[in-house]
Amino acid sequence: MPKWEYLSISFAWQERQNNWGWYAESVNGQTAQVEEDLHRYLEKLGTEGWELVSEREVCDGYEYITKVFRANAETPEAVSYLKKTYPDWKTPPKFSPEAMEWILNTWGDSTWELVHLQPVDGEGRNGDIYYHGNTGSWTNAFFGAFKRRKYRITMRFKRPKD
Repeated sequence: MPKWEYLSISFAWQERQNNWGWYAESVNGQTAQVEEDLHRYLEKLGTEGWELVSEREVCDGYEYITKVFRANAETPEAVSYLKKTYPDWKTPPKFSPEAMEWILNTWGDSTWELVHLQPVDGEGRNGDIYYHGNTGSWTNAFFGAFKRRKYRITMRFKRPKD
C-alpha cells in the first residue's frame, strides 16, 4: 500500500496589490511562507509529482470601499456610455444621474456590490463630506459604499512518499 505525503496551499487575491497576496504551504503539519509567483509555484508542484486532490473556496468576510461620485454627462466615458446605452437620448442634462452608470457598472464588473448611495452637497478640502440634509439643495455628488466578499482558496495535493 503506497504511503502519501500531503501538501496544502492557501492563497487570497489582494486587490490593492493586484496579485495573489499570500500563500502558505503546509507539508505534513509544517507551515512555511512561499514568496515566489503563484503560477510558477503551481507549475513546479506538477513537475515534482504533486497531484491535486481537492480545491475549496472559503469566504473570509467582506471588504468595503467608499467613494464620492459626481454625475457629469460631459466626461468622455459618460458621453460614450450614454450614446451606446441610450441612443435616442440626444442631449442628456449635464448632471443627469445616468451619467454615473458607467462608473457603477465598472465597480460592479470588479465584483463590488453597491450597498448605499447618498446624495451629498460635496467634499471638503480635508475629504470630509458636506451634507445639508433635507433643505432642497441641488447636487451632482453622491457618496457610495461598496462591498465584496474576500475569498481564500485552499488546494490540497498528494504524492507518493519515497
